[in-house]
Amino acid sequence: MKTSGNIILITNAQRGTGLELAKLLATLGNKVIITGNNKAELQHISQSSKNIHSILCDLTSDQGVSSLISKIHQKFPLLNIFINNSGQTCFDSGDYYTAYSFENLCRQYLAGIHLTEELLPLFEKQHKALIIDASLLTIGVLQNTYLFSGVLEITSSYNKLLRHKIQNSKIEVRNLQPRYFSDLNSNPVMTALRIIETIYNKNTNTEYISGLKYELIDSENLTSNFLNN
Repeated sequence: MKTSGNIILITNAQRGTGLELAKLLATLGNKVIITGNNKAELQHISQSSKNIHSILCDLTSDQGVSSLISKIHQKFPLLNIFINNSGQTCFDSGDYYTAYSFENLCRQYLAGIHLTEELLPLFEKQHKALIIDASLLTIGVLQNTYLFSGVLEITSSYNKLLRHKIQNSKIEVRNLQPRYFSDLNSNPVMTALRIIETIYNKNTNTEYISGLKYELIDSENLTSNFLNN
């Protein structure tokens, strides 16, 4: 993908890794659209950068997804990159293992899949488009819970199906899941830089995860001059 001039949608990006990713991509000269459910936070972020635009919406409902798609078609018809950040809001809650959290997470992951499907017709019109699935970055938090295998199976199966579905199109799907997982101790900026590596093909070595093991983000291996290369 080109380094600048992209129009990028990042869901759940009002804080954490999503926010840091939006800031970095905006600094690189891209137009970034972020979504979230806190109006005050979104307005503050949009005012901090002319390249960041915010849309208030609840993507866990069909109405929220439809509303977002309508606004994208009206205001950003040349959107060419979607970063599915669905699962990141589980970091906002302290009760990761409750029944409420289970239902909330399921709605978030399914919302990411729903939104991806709705964006495919728009991406087919672009010269080149890219989908990044960052929804599983938080799965390390859940590795010892009954949520882990279910969420992993659903998202992995969908990504495989999606790649097969669009194999002859101009859309590329890159999945971060085989590369690394993050947890509460991971630095949001370093995680964002790793995602940018994936967008610009700076890091193509894939290490697959076996069993229930996962690795933390290794910030020491990140080059300090990445954004200048």
